This record gives sequence, structure tokens and C-alpha cells, in this order.
Amino acid sequence: MQIVIHWPVPAELSIPLSVQDALRQQLVEPFENEMAAQVFWQECPSTLITLDRGESIDDLPQEAREQALFCLKYPEFEEELPEGYRLLLAIFSDDGAGVYLLLPPEFKPDIEGD
Repeated sequence: MQIVIHWPVPAELSIPLSVQDALRQQLVEPFENEMAAQVFWQECPSTLITLDRGESIDDLPQEAREQALFCLKYPEFEEELPEGYRLLLAIFSDDGAGVYLLLPPEFKPDIEGD
């Protein structure tokens, strides 16, 4: 698992290269360019939570667990990435800051009882 609270440099993430590239594209897509995306992350701090294979939401620290569960229940969008990964985004504030949740292919959500 990784919890990144700065502009994520895909190469620092423990995910396959094809997923790193697709993730970067998704993070930049709403902006004019990557520099504009980075400026937004500085002004409106967002979070990227990644789960590794075999991990669950329960493995996250309390605050990240709550954010991840919110992402699963109320995603603004969900995007399929290469190799079966999924990226979800939940917006937490009026300024647009939010939490991205990157899930491995075998992740099966179990949020029915929450």
C-alpha cells in the first residue's frame, strides 16, 4: 500500500509501468497540461491511495481507510486501467480536492455492511 499526499510521480509507485503511464494520463486529463495538474495538487492537496495485491481496505490506517471507503461508495468516476487495475476518484471539498483510489485487479469490494 502507498498513501501519497503530493503530486504522485508514477515511477515512485509500486505498480506496473503500463499502469503508471495510464495513471499519469488520468491525473493530467482534467487539466491543460501536467504543470497545471501539479499546481492544482499544491493548492488543493489531494491524496492517492494504492492497494497492492493481496491487501484490503482494512490494512489502511484509519483516516485512509475512511477515505478509501468513501471512494468505493461515492466515486465521482471510475476508470479501468491496464492489467485490470481500477482508479476511483471521490471529491472531498468544494475546491475540488479529493482522493484517488488505485485498486489491483483482484480487489473485490465488500462495503455492503458499512
